[in-house]
Amino acid sequence: VFCSFVEQEPDIEFVPVASQDLLLIVPEDHPLAEMEAVSLEETLPYPQIFFSHRSGLRPIIDGLFQKINGVSKIAMEITEDQAVAGFVAAGFGIALVPDMPILNQLPVRKLAISNPSWERRFYMAYRRNQYQTPAVASFIRYITDSVSLKNESARVPSGRV
Repeated sequence: VFCSFVEQEPDIEFVPVASQDLLLIVPEDHPLAEMEAVSLEETLPYPQIFFSHRSGLRPIIDGLFQKINGVSKIAMEITEDQAVAGFVAAGFGIALVPDMPILNQLPVRKLAISNPSWERRFYMAYRRNQYQTPAVASFIRYITDSVSLKNESARVPSGRV
């Protein structure tokens, strides 16, 4: 599966495959909309749309607010990230969301988070020490080789091949 990392799963191998930025979205007419980046402290006075506790992002977002010792004003909790973006666009609050294509089609402003720092990683996960069909083993090898090649090419100085 492709998922977020899960703690205390000794039988599962997690291979990092990609990362994604988390940002703040606000309606276009919001007081924060003129800023390029904000710290989470600056978001505390405003109603926020949070992911529900069933979402994999909720513990991450809760952890970010814990880092700043801040308590947000939760206006509502929603499971789906596109629904969160839609409610922000409709003016129901602001939200921390992953950078996703739909944000470019909604009347929202995307703001970088200056504090605290954060990066979301996606993983390929599979059971350790369990028989894998040849197709599954080949797929795992393909993904791990592809990720390894991306990481190596990212280290090549510009202008060199």
